Amino acid sequence: MRRRDRFDERNLELADLLQEWDVLGVYQWDDRPRDDEEYDDLVEPIREWLESGAGPDELSARLVRRLESHYGLAAGSESAEIVFARRIHAWWSRAEGGVDH
Repeated sequence: MRRRDRFDERNLELADLLQEWDVLGVYQWDDRPRDDEEYDDLVEPIREWLESGAGPDELSARLVRRLESHYGLAAGSESAEIVFARRIHAWWSRAEGGVDH
């Protein structure tokens, strides 16, 4: 069973955001299949961080560390992914009915 097969609607939305962000550049030609699993390993940890109340700065720092440890990407700064962190934080807040976490 694929990891994605266990995703609920929110996880699928987060997976779509990760694919749009495309930190590795695997979708640079914009031909990604809807069920592609390229970044699915990031969905559950990011959702846990959001559910625990992490703000954009903390999300960016955790994401940078995760990208370094799991993908071998060295960002050089914990705020390197702040733009994407703000985007997913805003998405989460909207999905939660406007509650700022």
